Amino acid sequence: DKVNVWFDTYLEDKAEESELFEDEGIEKFCADIGVDTQDVIVLGVSWKMSAETMCIYTRAEFMKGMEQMGTDSIEKLKAYLPALRAELEQPASFKKFYNYCFGFAKERDSKVLSHELSIGMWQLLLADKFSNLPMWIEFLEARPNKYPLSKDTWSLLYEFSKQIKGDLSNYDDDGAWPVLIDEFVEWAQQKK
Repeated sequence: DKVNVWFDTYLEDKAEESELFEDEGIEKFCADIGVDTQDVIVLGVSWKMSAETMCIYTRAEFMKGMEQMGTDSIEKLKAYLPALRAELEQPASFKKFYNYCFGFAKERDSKVLSHELSIGMWQLLLADKFSNLPMWIEFLEARPNKYPLSKDTWSLLYEFSKQIKGDLSNYDDDGAWPVLIDEFVEWAQQKK
């Protein structure tokens, strides 16, 4: 079948019957569809594949994703990308996608996402959605302990970015925000 053959073009060792491709294969895949590996759309494609681990696509994930996107070739996937970008702009889809990215980016058996990776993902995902992102990152970098982040903090940061004004004037201390977000607001208010 066409998608299987396409998948095989990304295997690093053609002789080996492999069920996944990694770094070099992913770079070639991105080059084929004309996107930078750092483009948020690569995460969107991974989301459509329900890929479990960053920098790895299994045959099953690839097959499922292409079927989901109605594509079976480089050309068709390229043509689908603008629709996927538009879908990621829809708030309900973006929220699902954003929450998917946490599980995708973390180490397979971990329940948390490293400090560094969280920041990198936020810069990719929230740059145009969270006006206080630079200050949030500055706050995290200024902390003596670079603790990994929980899924709870990850998902609530997005809610925070949607609900709380840039000047933080509508922030409620008694809201059900994670401690880290409370500390951020306190820190930001002292800075002003």
